[in-house]
Amino acid sequence: MSIHGSATTNELKDALYGNGIVAVTGIENFDSIQSEAVKSYHQCVFANDNIKSYELEDGTKRSSLGVAVQGNNALPFEVSSDCSDFAYASSKLQTSVSSVSDAFLSSLDAVFGNRAAIKRKNAEEYTSISHALMSANHLEHFHEYTASKSTNSLESVDWHTDTGLLIAFTPGVFFDDGKVVKADDDLFFVKLSNGETVRPVFPPNSLVFMVGEAMGKLIDSKLAAVPHSLKVNPVHDERVWYGRMFLPPADAIFAEGMTFGDFRHEIESGSASAHTKSIGCSGANDVVGTVQHRRQLQEPNCTLANETACWMQCRETVDCGSEEELRCMNQEQTVEWVLSSAGADSCVDDVECIVGVHAPNRGLELLCYNANSSPASSLPLGLWTMGALLLCLVSTTLV
Repeated sequence: MSIHGSATTNELKDALYGNGIVAVTGIENFDSIQSEAVKSYHQCVFANDNIKSYELEDGTKRSSLGVAVQGNNALPFEVSSDCSDFAYASSKLQTSVSSVSDAFLSSLDAVFGNRAAIKRKNAEEYTSISHALMSANHLEHFHEYTASKSTNSLESVDWHTDTGLLIAFTPGVFFDDGKVVKADDDLFFVKLSNGETVRPVFPPNSLVFMVGEAMGKLIDSKLAAVPHSLKVNPVHDERVWYGRMFLPPADAIFAEGMTFGDFRHEIESGSASAHTKSIGCSGANDVVGTVQHRRQLQEPNCTLANETACWMQCRETVDCGSEEELRCMNQEQTVEWVLSSAGADSCVDDVECIVGVHAPNRGLELLCYNANSSPASSLPLGLWTMGALLLCLVSTTLV
């Protein structure tokens, strides 16, 4: 697939500086690839305990599954054997999206040229958008939304902009009685550059790219992040969505000498000052009567008595012996997850998150490790999606 050429480059530039939304069409076999991934995820939600559900402000239930993407290489989604169809279908979708993203990022390089150089901390600058994004870790998600049957005026996902450079997503797909239905009543809204609020209608079988806040911070201040919101339409049973968030490299200078890794760590840990929070917002604009919010990676609020938060998921609590403590560990049992010391339980106060040493092709990364272990046993934040477990461990086993 090619989206190069002077005419296309100019059109792409106009779209990015205009409303900040681009839909890529004509992707080979994308109809069947995307359809199989969405259908199998819908089936998987009911069969996999690793896919936990959270209630949004308006009562909508959201069932989510996330994974890290290293450069343009997406890690496999962690699912049980009951979801083998989804494992296969999602892998095909990831490959297709990576291929389209390669072409799209090359087109961005043609649009911005040398203006896209991104400064790094203690290293030579990234020479282009593709160079930067291929050196960074990103996030990828499937979400299934089940609308609340109670009538209210609240948004399911309030007005916000995304922190990253870009987000690529497939338009929402509706299910009724377990089957996909074609519908044009998706209540997904965006705010255009002229201030108008619209409900976009995307081309069939398209992959949509939307500008995030980091584009304005790192590339050109005239590139505005796209405010958007969602109200899950209660006339349908479920809505399924897939998206990939393209984040800047951790060592990219985000603002005032602060790297993106530093910024993200402060935001996620809850330790950010009001000034730091303002760095990532597009002026904290008021959007349609509500404050514009930034999407953040957060630990879930686990409300059930038998669940504990462990790497962005509520996992079933394990009963520990009298001399054991419940720990959220990676599968090799060498690294423990904790979002921040302020939010950690007292039993994990020997764990800390730091900005680690330079990693080839990835820059500086947020690393989490046991304070008594050597940095060599630390693990990049994104790799936690390879698997996290709640384990009962005697304190002396953490070396």
